[in-house]
Amino acid sequence: MSNKRFYFAIPEANVLEVVRAASFTEAKQIAAKEWLPCWSKIQWLNHPQTSKEATSFTSAATAADGSQLLNAQM
Repeated sequence: MSNKRFYFAIPEANVLEVVRAASFTEAKQIAAKEWLPCWSKIQWLNHPQTSKEATSFTSAATAADGSQLLNAQM
């Protein structure tokens, strides 16, 4: 499976990033490794979920997953 590009911005920090991943879930996990402290401010620019409810749910779930991942690596 080829990697896709997933773009996100953190406007308050003047950040525009691209993550290469096989899926949106993987992209969020990769982004969380570096940007977890700013997670609530991330705006995904080309994510596949369009409803606010779905995005809020997956963002909260991924933030928790990212936190667990970071803790496991320490």
